[in-house]
Amino acid sequence: MRDVTRPDVDPMRAAQRVIAQPGGVRGFLRRAQPSLLHPLTGLAILGLDWVLFGGELLSGFVLTPLLSPLGALVGFASAFLIERRYAGRALGRSVLAALFAAAVVGVPWPVSGTLIGLAVLALSGMRGR
Repeated sequence: MRDVTRPDVDPMRAAQRVIAQPGGVRGFLRRAQPSLLHPLTGLAILGLDWVLFGGELLSGFVLTPLLSPLGALVGFASAFLIERRYAGRALGRSVLAALFAAAVVGVPWPVSGTLIGLAVLALSGMRGR
């Protein structure tokens, strides 16, 4: 299906170019990453934080005592598994990344739009993505 406003653009070829370029999807999912945290770890941290605490203001923070430790536990486990199994990093580095993820996800407020969220993005190497 072609864009009628731009007949010179083929969407399928454009999608293939985005996937094939170094900063595209393949670059994002590459196991070996030069950043401190793997990009999938950063995505998991911010995603979990958003899912758990994004709507807490609407519920009046009633579930915060339950969601905060649960978020820390799930953040630790997901970051450890991504860093250790998927990215193939050392045990100590994986544990440090998992502790960082547990601290960020376990904080009982959304951190996506804060300096903490910016730090997660920077540590994950998502500066120019």
